[in-house]
Amino acid sequence: HDRGIDSLRLDAWEGTHPYETAVDQVRQQIDAGWPIPYLNLKHRDPSLRDLVWHWFLLTGYEIYEGTCMVKVTTYGTWRWLDFRQLWQTGYRRRGGMILFRS
Repeated sequence: HDRGIDSLRLDAWEGTHPYETAVDQVRQQIDAGWPIPYLNLKHRDPSLRDLVWHWFLLTGYEIYEGTCMVKVTTYGTWRWLDFRQLWQTGYRRRGGMILFRS
């Protein structure tokens, strides 16, 4: 019988990491089957105002013509966003992600 995971560690991953490193983390987590809890503190882009001071999940990603698109799940629905746009908030304190480690 499959015992599954015996232990799980959650790591805070600050939004101050470079975009390229953040994309690597998104790919690793989603490829391993883990959704990513994401905290967005502030954002200069008015189109993302509904995600300011908000926790949500990243539940998928696609690389499309060199652009990493992430599936943002919140408020009972989901939408695709350019991860670079989401990650680069225009502020020093950005929030970040919670990463699962088994």
